[in-house]
Amino acid sequence: MGTLVINGWHSFLVKDWLQKKNIPYLIITPKFETTLKDHWRYRRAVYGEKTRFEKDFERRGCNRPK
Repeated sequence: MGTLVINGWHSFLVKDWLQKKNIPYLIITPKFETTLKDHWRYRRAVYGEKTRFEKDFERRGCNRPK
């Protein structure tokens, strides 16, 4: 079996699983750590930050933009 190439944002979830199974892998994402930390899903999960849409929604009340 060759090296598994992971491309994209989800790779940090897969990485731990692959390390446990001892499967060789290669992550091809430029500046992976910074792109992960800048990603809104990561910031929301780790720091509890709200997204731009959630902030807009709270500011407007319950009215969705037309």
